[in-house]
Amino acid sequence: MLVYLTTGAKKLVIHHGGSWAANCYEGGMTKWVHVSIGLTYDDLVKLVQDVAKVDAHRSTLELCSLAFTTTGTARPRIENDKDVSCMMDEDKLLLEVYVTISKKVVHPPPFRAQAGRPKKKRFKSAGEHGNGKTRNCTICKKSGHNRQNCKNPQPCQAPQSCPSATSATSKRPRRPYRCRKCGEEGHNSQKCPLPSEVSGTT
Repeated sequence: MLVYLTTGAKKLVIHHGGSWAANCYEGGMTKWVHVSIGLTYDDLVKLVQDVAKVDAHRSTLELCSLAFTTTGTARPRIENDKDVSCMMDEDKLLLEVYVTISKKVVHPPPFRAQAGRPKKKRFKSAGEHGNGKTRNCTICKKSGHNRQNCKNPQPCQAPQSCPSATSATSKRPRRPYRCRKCGEEGHNSQKCPLPSEVSGTT
C-alpha cells in the first residue's frame, strides 16, 4: 500500500493492494483524501484502515517513507507523531508514505488442564483395580470378580456336609415349645391340656 501526501492541497493519496518490487510499489488501487495540517500518527493509521478496508484485529500496518541518499534509496519507518510532523514539514511537492499490511499470527490460547481425570490415563474396566490388576475369584478361579461377588460357587466335596439350597436360603427353624408343667413339647403351660390335674397334685 502506497500513501502520497501533497503539502500544497494537503491531499493524501493512498495506493493499496499492490506489492513491493525492490523499492518500487507496483499495482494496487489509488484513493485521494483531504487531510488537516495537524495530522497525527493515529489519524493516519485510522484513515488508511478505512480506505484499504483493513481489520486492525487481524492485520498490522507498517508505515515507511522513501528517502533518497548518496548510497541509494532508504525506507525510514514512521512510528509516532514526530515522524509524521517531520514528513509534513518537508519541502517536497509530493510526500510519500508506504504502508505494508501483514497478517497477525494468531496463536492458540494457553493450555489449562481441566479438572478431573487426566486424559492420558484410560478409564478402568469393570473388573480392574486402581493399579491396573484384575481381580481373581478364589472359589470359581475366574477373573473379573472376587469371592464376595461370585455367582457360581464351587460345589462341596461331601454331600452330607453341604447344606441344601432350600436350607441355605430359608430361615433357621424355630425350636418347639416345651410345657413347664407336663414336660411335653408342642405347647406351653398356658395351653396345657391337664392344668387341673397337675395343679391338684401339687
